[in-house]
Order: sequence, then C-alpha cells, then structure tokens
Amino acid sequence: MAVRFAMGQPALAPLFAAVGLGIGGSVAFAAHYLSNSPDVVIRNKKTANDPWNQVHQGQNTKLFSWNEDFWKSRQTMVDPRAMFKEDGSPTSDAVKIAKANAITKAAKMGKEESAH
Repeated sequence: MAVRFAMGQPALAPLFAAVGLGIGGSVAFAAHYLSNSPDVVIRNKKTANDPWNQVHQGQNTKLFSWNEDFWKSRQTMVDPRAMFKEDGSPTSDAVKIAKANAITKAAKMGKEESAH
C-alpha cells in the first residue's frame, strides 16, 4: 500500500530517500557505538569483567578522528593503569619502587617548604 502511494507521487521520492538515508545512518551509528564504545557495556559479567579497562593506549574508540597520528603516537606509551596493578610482575615491583620514591620526594619537598 505504501509502495503504491510512493509510486503514484513521484514528487515525494526525495523525501522518502532522505528519511530512509537518515534511518539507515542512525541504525549504522547505533550499531557502531554499541559494538566499539567502552562507554556502553552490554556484556556477560562472567566472561568480560571491566571491559572499559580493555581499551589499549593506541586504540581509537571514536567514530571519526581528525588526527590519526595522535593514536599512532600513543601506541608506544606505557599504559598508565599499570601503576595501579598489583599482580606480582616485575613491572608492579618497579611501580612500587617508583611510588615509594615519589612519596619520599614529596615528603622532602614538604619539609623544605615548612622550613622556610
């Protein structure tokens, strides 16, 4: 019935094309956002715990990025979340030492400021 109406009114073809394109684009964007965004969590709690922590340093989660070199430059950076992991690995030991050094340095700076 709707197809017969559209065929009988050729002036409405651009309207139907624009509305169809808008609906198709919105469905495609929703599918992309639901499948690629760390902000949206549709998951089984037993299989993927904290999926927002699975985003890598150089992973682009945006639909479109003007500056792709930014994401490429971040691939070689150390993941800042490693500072908060306590898994017994050598890197976690180095992180503990770095934390202790930072606390010592902050304490020394605090003593120097209180002496003045």
